[in-house]
Amino acid sequence: SYLPEEQAPTFEAFADQVTGNTPDNKQMLQEMFGYCLQNGNPQHKVFYLYGNTARNGKSTTAKIICGLIGWDNVSALSLEQIEKGGTSLTELVEKKINFSDEISTKFIESSSLMTLAAEGVIAINPKYKKPFREKVMAKFIIACNDLPRFSNAQGMSARMIAIPFPYQIPEAERIPNYDSVLLDKEGSGILNWAITGLQTLRKNKTFTFSKESSEEAYENKMQGNSTYAYLEERFDFSPEYTAKLTPEDMFGLEETFGKEPEPATGFRLYCKETGIKTPSLFTFRKELKRYSDDTNKIKQEREIKSDGRVGKRFYTGLRLRGAIEYPSDGDGFNQSYKN
Repeated sequence: SYLPEEQAPTFEAFADQVTGNTPDNKQMLQEMFGYCLQNGNPQHKVFYLYGNTARNGKSTTAKIICGLIGWDNVSALSLEQIEKGGTSLTELVEKKINFSDEISTKFIESSSLMTLAAEGVIAINPKYKKPFREKVMAKFIIACNDLPRFSNAQGMSARMIAIPFPYQIPEAERIPNYDSVLLDKEGSGILNWAITGLQTLRKNKTFTFSKESSEEAYENKMQGNSTYAYLEERFDFSPEYTAKLTPEDMFGLEETFGKEPEPATGFRLYCKETGIKTPSLFTFRKELKRYSDDTNKIKQEREIKSDGRVGKRFYTGLRLRGAIEYPSDGDGFNQSYKN
C-alpha cells in the first residue's frame, strides 16, 4: 500500500550494508528501485548486481524489487535463454522485470539482450493460435559474481548499470527469505524509498555512477574490446600530436618465420603479448573509428590528393607511449615508431 509517511529503517540499514556503506552505491540502488516503478525501459538499461563473493545480498536485493513490483509481473529467463531466443521469450510478454540469477557470466553474446533491453519487438508463436508480435517492456536485472565480457562491449557499455555489492554477510547474520521478511515488515516504506529514487532520477535526468562502478565498467569495456585496450594502454593522446597514423600503421605486421624471422609489430604484437586472438584488419579499422567517435581523443581524417581524389584514412592526436619518432615521408604519413 502507498502510505506516504511510512519509512524503512531496517531495509535502509540492509542497503547500507550490502553497498559497502558507500553513499553513491546506495544511490545507484535507490535509482534502480525507482526506475523499476516506471512502465517500460525508456533508457534501455540493464542492471548488473555484482560481487566477487556469494552471500553478499545481491539476489535478496533483486528479489525485494521483484516482490515490490509483484512476482506476477516478473519473468526469470536466464542469459542463455535470452541468447537462444525461441518460444521461451514469450515469458517476457507484459512483464515489468526479467530477473536472472547467474552463478557465472564469463561471456555474453549480447545482441539479443541489447535488442530486448531497447524495448525490442519479438515474435510470439503460441500453439493453435495466430502468431503475433509483442514489444518487450521489461527491465533486465542480473545478479552475478563478476561482470561478464560482451560480444559487443561498446553497445552494452552504454546500457549497463553495474552496482557493486562488496560486503559478504557473515553466516550468523544471514536470515532465510529476508526479502519476504523486509517486504512484510516495511513494504510501504520501501515503496516510498523507491519513489524518492525515481524523483532523483527524473530531476538529474541521468543515473548516478559511483567511482567503484565506473572503474569496474571501464575495466570491463577494456576486456571486451582489444582495440580500445590497445589504444588506452600503449598510446598517449593530445591535440598537439599531428603525426598521421593510418589503421595499417597501428595494426602492424604479422610475425614471420624463416631464415630471417621478423617479430610482429603494433596491434598484432599487443595481441600476441596479451594472449588475445587478433581480430581482422577490417574489424580493427571499424573499432578505431568507433573509438574516435566515442572518446574524441583521436581525430579521423581523409587524405585529399592534389587532383581532388580521396586518399587513405588516417588519425591524429595520438602517439605511441615512450616511442622514438622517425622522420615521415614529407606528408606526415608512414611515421615510424620504435620502443
